[in-house]
Amino acid sequence: MVKVFLDTNIVISYLDSQRADHEDAVKLIADFYKMDILMILSQDIMTNVIYNCTNKKQAVEFFQTINADSHFKIVSFSSNMIDSACKKYLESNNFSKKSDFEDMLQYFCALENGCERIYTNDKSTFPKLNISLYNSSQKPFYLAKS
Repeated sequence: MVKVFLDTNIVISYLDSQRADHEDAVKLIADFYKMDILMILSQDIMTNVIYNCTNKKQAVEFFQTINADSHFKIVSFSSNMIDSACKKYLESNNFSKKSDFEDMLQYFCALENGCERIYTNDKSTFPKLNISLYNSSQKPFYLAKS
């Protein structure tokens, strides 16, 4: 089964009809559903989405629904994943505001869970390593070397 990782901003765009990329995010998730693609999210994404959504009730209901849906899998961070993210972040030696540890952690979550692609609208801070990055309109902005 094909696995993809959905970043926080994709889920927020899916839930918030006021966001510019809302329709793209809705289409993306609907397409994955039709193609029987497993969508992976981290537990951390749940708290970030609920915190940042204008309609918190809708966000909680969304997670309650997908938690019981076989097209989605909500995963936790392993000790190995946290260690890998910390090492890579420290190796980067970039601790500016444009450096995002959360995205590094999400990357290693996707890697450990066998995701073929990461879908995010965060082009500037997401690590460009061994997994290709796509935006909500399904356009690649970083293709990993195979």
